[in-house]
Amino acid sequence: MSCCPKGSLGHLAPSESYVQKGTVVRFQDLDLYVVGSGETAVIVVYDIFGFNGGRVRQVCDSLAEQGHTVVLPDFYRGEAWDPANFPPPSFPDLIAWIQRVGGWDAVTKPDVVERVVPFLRNEKKITGKIGIIGFCWGASVAVASSQFEGLVHAVAGIHPSFVDEKLVSEATCPQLFCPAGNDAPTDPLKAVLDQKPFGDRCVYHPFPDMLHGWSVRGDLNDPTVARDVALVFDLVFSFFDKELKN
Repeated sequence: MSCCPKGSLGHLAPSESYVQKGTVVRFQDLDLYVVGSGETAVIVVYDIFGFNGGRVRQVCDSLAEQGHTVVLPDFYRGEAWDPANFPPPSFPDLIAWIQRVGGWDAVTKPDVVERVVPFLRNEKKITGKIGIIGFCWGASVAVASSQFEGLVHAVAGIHPSFVDEKLVSEATCPQLFCPAGNDAPTDPLKAVLDQKPFGDRCVYHPFPDMLHGWSVRGDLNDPTVARDVALVFDLVFSFFDKELKN
């Protein structure tokens, strides 16, 4: 599943009328958008447009309304992809940028393991389970985080990119995948995850009428997009309720 397939939706500026419910705090060298006060927690991993792109903070606020403490880390540390450069001029350019600002070994793994989860456990005093949801590139970070037994307890990948059979083969908890119509099918992922002891708790729900990026960047004035945005987050809320609160 490569990033930004043909036809992907571009950048959506955050709504000027929406009043964000969380606050940005600094933990070590990492900015975090934090909202909610539940005993369970959800880590949100954004797409290439970063810390305040599209509706990503509205997603955080909605997850908090479901009873979770929610944290959105700024893994890119202010260096989100330039919307004026979308679609990316070349795949190698995109990969080089991702490796620099969000590479797994150098950036996101130490951030998740050494900063974000300790922030939730030690600073926010989370005693319950932790879920993680990622959009586009963020889905690969979410899935990779599940390789560590007990670090996170449920993963959701929405219009996922860079998620393949090898990556899911290392997963240790249930996964939810919601690809758009121009994303790669999840059948190969399911074939691997079906062999896991939690395989029957994984969920796969394609959205064939949608384009990559729709959940946080789609035009809500389009009734079909609005319908599927509502549906995908209903699925996410139900999945996390089942996996984190039981």
